[in-house]
Amino acid sequence: MPVEGFKALQQESQLEGYKFLVRLENDWFNGTNTFSSAGEGLYELRVKGALVAIGGINIDPYGESASDGRLRRFYVKEAYRRKGVGKMLVDFILQQHTANFERVSLYTGEPAAGAFYVRCGFEKVLGVEKVSHRIELNS
Repeated sequence: MPVEGFKALQQESQLEGYKFLVRLENDWFNGTNTFSSAGEGLYELRVKGALVAIGGINIDPYGESASDGRLRRFYVKEAYRRKGVGKMLVDFILQQHTANFERVSLYTGEPAAGAFYVRCGFEKVLGVEKVSHRIELNS
């Protein structure tokens, strides 16, 4: 971070009203979250060299144990949504981290994003603070 094309992706996300790529950049530069603890990672997906999606996984700060991961700062460029790009990135991240985490949670308040995560195999979670969706790995 920063990666080529990140600013354009960040600007697009802001125009949609999302601030989490601004948080990603701020946290990265102030050292709050660099996705560098054991088992963590930040990934990008490119099409013909252009950055079209980004997302990461951390040890879940709200989880019950270090075997709980959290999908974070996930964004897919609007022109690439509903084309399998986002699912490809989610699947890749989960596959890379099955040895690190037993389950992965996330929070979204957006219905379309929630439906996307269900299509990726996550289950909707009710009544758990800061968790809207969760997937069990290695089961």
